[in-house]
Amino acid sequence: MPPKTKLSTVKPPTSKPSNAKAPAAKPTVVKPPPIEVPATIQCTENIAVLNILHKVPSQPSSNAATAIQSKEAGYLIPFEDERRLTSTLAFLAYREDDPDHIPAVCVYGTGKKKKKGLKILLAVNRKGSSDKWKRYADYVIEGFDRIAAILKGADDRPQSTEDEVFVNIVELCKTRILCRLRLEKKKKGFPNKQRTNIIDGLKPVVEYLHNNPSENTRLFLSRAQGVLKLSGSYMAHQTNEELEDLIEGINSLRQTEKFEDILRVALSHDPNPITRSYLSNMIRKVARYREAARILRRLACRLPPVRRMLVEIVELPSDALERPSIDSKYRGSIKSTISRIPNLKSSLKDVKKMCHLLELSAEEADARFDDRFKNISKESKVHAEIQLLYHCETVLQGSTLQPRVICSSKSACWLCNAFLLFHGKIHTPRSHGRLYTGWRLPNPKSGWCNDIATRFNRHLESKMAESLRILHQRQKRTNYPEPVGESELSIITWLSSHEIPEDELSPDNVAPIKELKQPIVITVRDLSKQSEQVTVLEKTIAPPEKVLDEDALHSPPASAEKISPEPLATVEAVALASLVEVCRAPSDTYSVPQEHPAAINNSSKSSSTTKEASNAQSSPSDTSLVASEAKSPSVVTQSSSQASSSDSKGATRKQAMTYSVTLGEVSPVYASGPLKIQFGYTGKLQQQGQGKDSRKQLCCKAEWLSPQDVELFRMRGVTAVDIGRLTEEEVSYSTDSDNNIYLGHGEGLLKLTMRPAQ
Repeated sequence: MPPKTKLSTVKPPTSKPSNAKAPAAKPTVVKPPPIEVPATIQCTENIAVLNILHKVPSQPSSNAATAIQSKEAGYLIPFEDERRLTSTLAFLAYREDDPDHIPAVCVYGTGKKKKKGLKILLAVNRKGSSDKWKRYADYVIEGFDRIAAILKGADDRPQSTEDEVFVNIVELCKTRILCRLRLEKKKKGFPNKQRTNIIDGLKPVVEYLHNNPSENTRLFLSRAQGVLKLSGSYMAHQTNEELEDLIEGINSLRQTEKFEDILRVALSHDPNPITRSYLSNMIRKVARYREAARILRRLACRLPPVRRMLVEIVELPSDALERPSIDSKYRGSIKSTISRIPNLKSSLKDVKKMCHLLELSAEEADARFDDRFKNISKESKVHAEIQLLYHCETVLQGSTLQPRVICSSKSACWLCNAFLLFHGKIHTPRSHGRLYTGWRLPNPKSGWCNDIATRFNRHLESKMAESLRILHQRQKRTNYPEPVGESELSIITWLSSHEIPEDELSPDNVAPIKELKQPIVITVRDLSKQSEQVTVLEKTIAPPEKVLDEDALHSPPASAEKISPEPLATVEAVALASLVEVCRAPSDTYSVPQEHPAAINNSSKSSSTTKEASNAQSSPSDTSLVASEAKSPSVVTQSSSQASSSDSKGATRKQAMTYSVTLGEVSPVYASGPLKIQFGYTGKLQQQGQGKDSRKQLCCKAEWLSPQDVELFRMRGVTAVDIGRLTEEEVSYSTDSDNNIYLGHGEGLLKLTMRPAQ
């Protein structure tokens, strides 16, 4: 049987019809290149996010000058004098209440040899191409030029110079003074708001003191009544002369001992708790216009470069004020801004979690970010401090020694302060801590500007990271109080930062004073004004610098070996001049000494005894001390006085410090317990031809009173200057009939005696 075969058929391939479509090719997607975000736009976004996290990122703060900022080599005037001059001029530059035109000032040396002087640079906040700022600056420059012309003759006629400067200060700042006194309506910022003026503010105080008389308030009552009378006189006639008298009266009221305590008691029943604060602030600020004339006159008498001042307006090039541009398709966000922060945990980058902790919805947060971004992009200003720094780095760089201090008429905002601290070369005294969204950097064209803008963004990102960490740790927003009046170079809103607890100073003769973390500097100057002696006090936080150990200068006198040493508290040097050194004892603690109670009533005899004791105890080691201080304007002598133990139980030997200051010069900075003291002797110098050795000398003595003396002092009803209430502005106080002034610190009392040397 034949084998079976399997047949298979193969279908021929079917051909596709000619009209069949080929499969479509997949399109290639090309991503557009990422939009490059300029440093200024990144800065704008960083500020917008920071503002959502904190409207007030930090509390008001004061900045200590670093060694780089306070260097002295090559400069025409000491750093502390530059800071004092700059802050005074900045205060005066705010001539009217205009938040759109906030000025700032810096100073640097110029000229050669005998023609060396100071150049004053003035800048004003600028939004764009408008020339309103220029009109404002021109008016200030005219006023400063008049003041500079008067100061040229300060050395020949000091008192008339001060009076003329004051007249010109009132003319320059009249609008602002009247606004401070609330005798004139504000032009901007709630102009129709009812505000209590100086008259309505003082009336309830006078009424209370009149109905509750006391020995301690009698002087304040008399001066307050005088201010009310002068205020009424000005309102009736409105002449500059009457305004000058009113400011003089307010300055006198400001000098009244414990005037803030009196205001607090007199207004304790006022339903508005802010009344006392604004009234105290008003008195301080207006009094400062009178003090400014004295400060400028003293600086001009002591420092020849101040008598040769030129004033210049800083005007940035137009391209620096151009607003940065970016692709219209670009849209920033909170998420993209936070994502740029390096080394930040992913949990902290969770925008939803952040919004939840801030009690905001995601939509609200995005809307706020967009609003802030648009506001900064269109309405922001280059603040005056930043303009000055830009000018110093792009125009003055390499040509001269740069300014060491930049001061605004107000405390620096948080961003200006952060930028200046980040820059690090120029000092600004303080910040009110508030963040303004209307802040921006100049448009960076030069390499320096672009570089620092990029680096500053990294700095702001680190601040954002810190804020986010705190937000997640606390699980809620951190709210700092809004600054009061943004503290226009006033210390009233910073007292909490600098007040020293009263128990820091013990009057007990065995309990040492605790070392202070932030030493206080007290500057004391004797001023000749007719027959009245005036003492000017200034409190600042000492910048950290190297301390000169007194052991390296001299050894104690041989006759002092029997006396228990009374070491002084550790202090830090303040470079008020290149030749100023801090003298202190070698130990780190200080025991408040004891003294016979009668010494308080017989300061003249005590001083004479001290001087004789000092001469009797002279030794070769003392001579070496004098030799080592030969370059200094004054000589330090250490003396001791002994009280009779039979007259006062518990009284012990006391070591006082006696200093000698030459007319027209300033002493080194000396330590006394927790305080540092500097004396200055201001007056008309001798005619040419008389040597320096023939100048008058001022003999100054500082001594801590014993507990018995302190008690006797208080029984007499005399009030002391409360160091805890001193501010960083200069304030005048009169000495008593024995040329003494008393500084109270907690329970301790320091007596300063100043009289011409015989």
